[in-house]
This record gives sequence, structure tokens and C-alpha cells, in this order.
Amino acid sequence: MNIDTSTKFVQMKTVLDRLSELKRERYSNDEISELLTPKFDDAKSLASGQSSTDASRLVVITSYNSASYQIESIIWDETPKSKTFDWKETDETGKVTKSKVTVAEYLDRRWGVKLTADEFKQPLLQLTARGQPVYLVPSRCHEASLPKDFTKDANKMKDLRNYMITDPTIRYNRIGDLTATVFSQAKILNDWNI
Repeated sequence: MNIDTSTKFVQMKTVLDRLSELKRERYSNDEISELLTPKFDDAKSLASGQSSTDASRLVVITSYNSASYQIESIIWDETPKSKTFDWKETDETGKVTKSKVTVAEYLDRRWGVKLTADEFKQPLLQLTARGQPVYLVPSRCHEASLPKDFTKDANKMKDLRNYMITDPTIRYNRIGDLTATVFSQAKILNDWNI
């Protein structure tokens, strides 16, 4: 078994909070899209598949499955209740059914996430995964990065490094603690077929 420690920074504000802040500061939808989801800027970036533009795109973690996604665009004229897509759903017997669902219906059926009436009115975040479009709801996403004002403060970054870059002995002890916890919980091992 290979284990290592990992550090992720997740802001408590949702992406919807960030969009609302930018709107209050009088940014237009196009300006917000350009700020959070800049487009590829040259042929080299397209060829390599990674660029400084890519690195500056909004990365989010969803609250319902803790997965991280790099956002490619914001769809301002669609909402979780209006945007539909084809979804292949597999039931407990293994039967696959294909149906057209809204983003809100998908979240409810797949993840048990029931959106509120206010959440039905927000735009959608879009990315592509395995050649298919994926739509996320901003109120259920958190930015997976440190705020710019934090990263520009050398003292704060120095203090943070003490927690991110740990001594090998400390890392070893943390991994040992995790391993001991997992192995002391037989149910977890059975659930994982270990």
C-alpha cells in the first residue's frame, strides 16, 4: 500500500459568493468569465495542453463528492433547472437506463443534493471530462486555492510552508497514525475488500 500526505486549500466561500462579489464590484458577465476562466492564448498552449492560462483557471472542489475540477467556462444563460443533458443511470441490479435530466434532477438522484429555490436561479460552471460536458452548480463548489492577497503576503506564505512541507519524521508519523486508524477499523477494510 502506498500512502503519502496531501494538502489542499479549500475556501469556505462558495463560487456563487465569489460571482456575487464580482457583480457587486460592477464586473460584467464577460469580465467575470475572462477573470475566472481565461481562454488559451497561443498555439503553444494548445499544443502542450497546459499553459499559464490553464494554471490561472478556476479550480473548484464540490461539496457533495469532494472532487476537484478545472472550470472552462461559465454559462450565464442556463440554470440548474433549465440545463438538460442525457444521463445513463445504473440501478442496483446493473440495469442501465438513459434519460434526459436537468442538472438539479441529476444532483438529487445521483448525489442526494436538493437545491433550494434560490439555487435554481444561478448560472452554471462547465468543464469537459472524458469528452463530455460536465455542469456544476456554483453554490455547491468551493475554490481550491488560496486567495491572491494571501499568496502575495510573504510572511503568511512562510508560515504556511511550515504546515505544507513537513519533516520526513512528522510525515512518517502521520502516515503511521492513519494506517493504525484504518487497520483498527475492520469494517473499513471489509468495505474496501482488503
